[in-house]
Amino acid sequence: MKARLIQFWQSRSLREQKILAVWGVLVGTVLLVFGLILPLQQQISRLQRSIPVLEGQLFAMRAQPTPGMRPSQAASAQGDLRSTLFQLLSTRKTAADLRSLSAERVELRLPELPINEALALADGLRQDADARITTLSIKRESANGPARVVLEMERSR
Repeated sequence: MKARLIQFWQSRSLREQKILAVWGVLVGTVLLVFGLILPLQQQISRLQRSIPVLEGQLFAMRAQPTPGMRPSQAASAQGDLRSTLFQLLSTRKTAADLRSLSAERVELRLPELPINEALALADGLRQDADARITTLSIKRESANGPARVVLEMERSR
């Protein structure tokens, strides 16, 4: 089969080889776009619509105590600071990296935002989660550019 293709290619004139190569690239591009890129974009947009709905269902399920749990266990399951912050970020439609340091302590990496927006978001999360900020790190590439904010929060007692 390979030998036949090589023979076919070599029997073509240089002009025909160029035309076949251009058509091959065009067909390959069309197949790539319609066979791979567009389906992936459709899947991404479908997931962007369904993830907030699924998060809402998850939070509703977490809010319901599990049968057989004592009330203190149910309260501690709902009181996880990471889950609370995740829910607050979800309602604000903001993505951030959350890492639990303990049940009462979380590291939060906010998306790159203007410094005023990042600090307002951090303060709003602090107030709504009834937590306090123990460490705060702000890095900016330029004076007017977005800031990378990393903070640690813990529950106020």
